[in-house]
Amino acid sequence: MKTNWTEINDSHLYYQEHNGRIIGMAHRLGVSGPWYIAKVCEDLSVDFTPIGNYIDLKSAKSAVEVFWNIHNNTFDAPQNDLLSVNTVV
Repeated sequence: MKTNWTEINDSHLYYQEHNGRIIGMAHRLGVSGPWYIAKVCEDLSVDFTPIGNYIDLKSAKSAVEVFWNIHNNTFDAPQNDLLSVNTVV
């Protein structure tokens, strides 16, 4: 999945290049505070989930990128597959 950052109205949006879907964001927490918040969006039906507060924009953006690198390298088995595993007693 190829991704990129863009800035819109002081919010830095992390999106998938092939479809333009926004999957993360980093923005200043409050109007004049020195802190930034990082958020991700895993599901289109759910709002952005905060993943942390950071001292600078670079750290907040890095947190979003690390989140998606881990997520993309993790095997997610469907719940039904997990329940159908045979166990030997």
